[in-house]
Amino acid sequence: MKALVYHSPPLRWTLCKAASFLSKRVYTTRLSGLRLADLPTPILPGSDWVRRKPVFGGSCGTDPALLA
Repeated sequence: MKALVYHSPPLRWTLCKAASFLSKRVYTTRLSGLRLADLPTPILPGSDWVRRKPVFGGSCGTDPALLA
């Protein structure tokens, strides 16, 4: 399963935030803590749960603000 994963240790976050004042492109580099990863499909917590496949997905305007 493909998933957006966010992991940014404090030093990396600080460097990325400081560099963003020079160029917003830093958010698309390896310095950013956001990456697309292949993760194993999680196990459902119970037999009465079902797995759904979304047709559309996206992010809203507040999502980047939470990451920056």
